[in-house]
Amino acid sequence: MGMRRLSIITLFVISQLATTLSGIPFLGAEDWPQFRGVNRDGKSTSTGLLASWKKTKPPLVRSISGAGTGYASLCVVNGVIYTTGNSQRGQFVSAFKLDSGKKQWSTEIVGVVPNHAFAGSRSTPTVSGKNLFVLASDGKLVCLDLKGKLKWERQLQTDFGGSMMSGWGFAESPLVDDDKVIITPGNGPSLMVALEAQTGKEVWNCSAENWQRGKNSQNQKLPRGAGYSSIAVARIIGEKQYIQFLGNGIIGVRAKDGILRWHDQRAANPVANCCMPIALANNVLYSSTHLGGTARIAIDLQKNKVTTELGYYQPANRLQCHHGGMVLHEGVVYMGHGKNQGYPVCFDFQTGKTNWGGVFRGPGNGSAAVVYCDGNLIFRYQNGVIALIQANPKQYNLLGSFQQEIPSENQSWAHPVVVDGLLLLRENNEIMCYDLNSAE
Repeated sequence: MGMRRLSIITLFVISQLATTLSGIPFLGAEDWPQFRGVNRDGKSTSTGLLASWKKTKPPLVRSISGAGTGYASLCVVNGVIYTTGNSQRGQFVSAFKLDSGKKQWSTEIVGVVPNHAFAGSRSTPTVSGKNLFVLASDGKLVCLDLKGKLKWERQLQTDFGGSMMSGWGFAESPLVDDDKVIITPGNGPSLMVALEAQTGKEVWNCSAENWQRGKNSQNQKLPRGAGYSSIAVARIIGEKQYIQFLGNGIIGVRAKDGILRWHDQRAANPVANCCMPIALANNVLYSSTHLGGTARIAIDLQKNKVTTELGYYQPANRLQCHHGGMVLHEGVVYMGHGKNQGYPVCFDFQTGKTNWGGVFRGPGNGSAAVVYCDGNLIFRYQNGVIALIQANPKQYNLLGSFQQEIPSENQSWAHPVVVDGLLLLRENNEIMCYDLNSAE
């Protein structure tokens, strides 16, 4: 391993430690308290898992019914699964026991079915302390206790003038940090707001009414409004920042006071910006489809002025992440490339150079949501095929695949969860639990 790769790994470790210490709630090694896990990076801490699925696929240990219609993923804390879904009359939050599948409670948070394309929930709940925070797809933000009782609510559209960049409904999963809930109304008067976690009262409001509508690297005009991404937390230029992907591009907001510190729009697109950004040592990587592409930008502070410099830009035909997320591991990024394609790809974070992939199909069809666990990657394709791929920066190594038991309608978009040696897959009303633990 060369010195350049070692330095990137060192920076990654330092960055992750700083992020963890900065206030992201850490509940336990085997909890999954928010979208994409403890650190919002799509990485599980489970070990001792099956190293290959070629001879024996993971067994289905139980299927849980009652999640409702939707594409929201799951959070799991202290042996309880939380998620959101639609009924015939509205949108609700439910809790189930992980070990038995028994429903604990269900609370309706919207009294009518939200009206947007592809009906169903989007937002993954976030657990922090004794509270549960959920954003409904119509823009209602609620705080419940862990028994499902409503404590407070806000509305992003009516309270903060929020709007979406396009018509698929609010999809962000709330961030809880330093006793604040951080959420993205997405419009000029309120790009991002911080609320008291216990009361819902406003702490600060990131306003950018003079931020002009920009263009991406393909000279496409970009819309105002929230995107479909969730906030990443990072230390940038020596301060904690909240990084978010909106319709008009990517922004960095200072955590202590909500000041907009920088923005960039080169790899954004005018249709749907979905993928969570990745931050590492004053560098931010973001990616989108619809001619968006992939860019790494370097943020610097010179004479009290924040600057952004382009590290590289890869056009969409080379690198683009749709909505399945990116995983950074030991200096390289793994993701599914292409709009509704999910071609497995591995590329270098620092240079953007493809190590392997991006041109072959893999075992499944459609977009792929990706999670890392125990040295491997799980790709969940939208047709319900689940693949195990080695997290190897040098070559593609498929370690087996299987078709999920609950039939897919080619919209298996909910991100997979790996917690306590179990793979959890949400397929609308059903939650499948597969045992990944090695028998050895």
